[in-house]
Amino acid sequence: MIDSTLPENISEEGTEAAAVTVTLITPMSLFTEKEIDFVADHPFLFFIKDESTGVVLFIGSVQ
Repeated sequence: MIDSTLPENISEEGTEAAAVTVTLITPMSLFTEKEIDFVADHPFLFFIKDESTGVVLFIGSVQ
């Protein structure tokens, strides 16, 4: 499981975001989701949103 936290500093000058990622190792017998391969071989957009409110917190792009 990968959990990512995104602290933001918002001021009159703009927004500054820094990401913190934590990786937890779980025995595979407890892990029920199917493993997938993610290949980023073309540009794409991504969104980070709050699951409880559905509000988009951050939008990014990979070139």
